[in-house]
Amino acid sequence: MLTPLKPEMLSQAGLAERAKRFRTVASSFHRNAELLLAGSAFSFEIDDEALARAFGEWRRNFDELRDQVETDRRDLLIFAGGLMLKELFQHHPIEIKHRGVAVLHKTFPEAMTGWPEGYVHASYCFSVVAAVIEQEGLAALQPAANAEERQFWSSFRENVQEDARTAIGFFDLLCGLTPNWELPLQRRVPAVG
Repeated sequence: MLTPLKPEMLSQAGLAERAKRFRTVASSFHRNAELLLAGSAFSFEIDDEALARAFGEWRRNFDELRDQVETDRRDLLIFAGGLMLKELFQHHPIEIKHRGVAVLHKTFPEAMTGWPEGYVHASYCFSVVAAVIEQEGLAALQPAANAEERQFWSSFRENVQEDARTAIGFFDLLCGLTPNWELPLQRRVPAVG
């Protein structure tokens, strides 16, 4: 459920470069929300100006940070996803409203129904990163075993409301990695072994 956009993203050649363009981010963010929330009891509105601010901050921060630490390509892509997730939480580009009527045409994870904004943001970042990783022939990215657990999402929500930078660490957890909680804006050096 977390990656509804991934199949569509995989069909786009040169996705890693395309993902650095606001036009791609805007259209794919809208499409991910449509796919994820279709048939649910939720409607949504996207503020494209807030999304543009999130993208601009992500691009500026990523360009500043990407050359600071030597790391492998897969880790860099996951870091980029976590950084984008942080910016989405800081700029709030989507407003999700409950329609007041259950229109469930399929089963939705409790995590999504409990915190739809957080789930939509994480789903978008995870879908794009997973697609780029697969397109580049790197080790596939799968959601961590606890990716649909209520406790994970409750902790995620509580922490990100206090400090949006924790979104980077929670994205690492979602990707099955160990986060750097002390310095979330520092990329990890992959374990040697």
